Amino acid sequence: MNPGRSCVQCHAEENDPAQAPLYAFAGTVMRAEHDGDDCRGVASMTVIVTGADGAEFEMQGNSAGNFWLAPETEVLMPYTARIVDEAGRERVQQNAVDDGDCASCHTQAGSNGAAGRLVPPLVE
Repeated sequence: MNPGRSCVQCHAEENDPAQAPLYAFAGTVMRAEHDGDDCRGVASMTVIVTGADGAEFEMQGNSAGNFWLAPETEVLMPYTARIVDEAGRERVQQNAVDDGDCASCHTQAGSNGAAGRLVPPLVE
């Protein structure tokens, strides 16, 4: 599905749960901070959301780099998140936020304080 585009918004607009289920949280881990829309993301990343109450919710990215949580998942806002690669390296979100539509801020140019796309942890 459309890596880099707003998953939550698109699925809400589609309004057909059989074809486009609704999501509470969704996004794409891209290859580079300023990748364009519809570029293939990075597979096998794990995204972990931690609610304000400390509860953690783990999402496994698919082959396009997309990840999501079902709408019935209740995450106490604001939340933080981290991306974990297969070697256990992490990239941690710096600020707590209250919008589960990750691509609404993690755009090609970045928006609302985000520098750009969600990207994998740095390899040193």
